Amino acid sequence: MMVALDGTIVAIANPAIASDLGATFAEVQWITNAYFLALAVTLITAGKLGDRFGHRQTFLIGVVGFAAASGPSACPTASRWSSSSASSRACSARC
Repeated sequence: MMVALDGTIVAIANPAIASDLGATFAEVQWITNAYFLALAVTLITAGKLGDRFGHRQTFLIGVVGFAAASGPSACPTASRWSSSSASSRACSARC
């Protein structure tokens, strides 16, 4: 359910990302793909870490990581920054 919601949010944000950054369609695709790739890769890993070290601690680490990764995306100067920030947020969101 959350993956579908994440996909909807990213899809809705794509036109705003493209216009604000002056990004081409291909660059917007990279931003979206980086987000979903990071999300998929960390999904099972974060679940396993939660089982091993505790769900509360893993959740708190994820929240801190998400907040730290959101900083660069608040004022990106190029679509490359937005792409790497999106993948970092996706990793942190799965914790």
